[in-house]
Amino acid sequence: MTRLSMVCRLCGTAYMSNPPGNPFCRPHRPNNKPNHPCLDCPTLVHTQTIRCRPCWAKECRRQNTSRCLDCDKVIQASSKRCKKHFNEMQGRERDKRGGRYTAPNGYVSIQTDIGMYVLEHRLVMEKHLGRKLVKSETVHHRNGVRDDNRIQNLELWTRPQPRGIRVTDAIEWHTQELQRLAPELLA
Repeated sequence: MTRLSMVCRLCGTAYMSNPPGNPFCRPHRPNNKPNHPCLDCPTLVHTQTIRCRPCWAKECRRQNTSRCLDCDKVIQASSKRCKKHFNEMQGRERDKRGGRYTAPNGYVSIQTDIGMYVLEHRLVMEKHLGRKLVKSETVHHRNGVRDDNRIQNLELWTRPQPRGIRVTDAIEWHTQELQRLAPELLA
């Protein structure tokens, strides 16, 4: 049987391992009783472990962190930037007043009094109409610029038939259909 020269994981002493590959010297070989203190506190732990569970969890959290590339704030190891700098990098920088941001798709969102974010163009249209929009209604930007939320640039569309039609066009279409099918209803 071959014997290897090894260094104990716990105490660091050199020993001859039999069987080969055993990571502990004889005093630190596995048994069922805690027999040595944790590296970070006086709690006794089993032979195969170096730290007690609370100290192990604390060490894992400490090792599982890194620092933001921009501000040096402590963050998760899987991230490169803190939330603030990540959002800035993605084009979602908050306005100076807070509660307002432009998403990467170009739409502007505003934070309401209760903390929820709503699309600004829908909010502008609701205030102009004096009522809440229903799910079948959409707000269209006439010039195609998604952050131009002036009421002159917005128009209300509805989706019943055909999909994506202006409300004024829908009224005109329904009026024409009524004249064709039941003119007595318009009289």
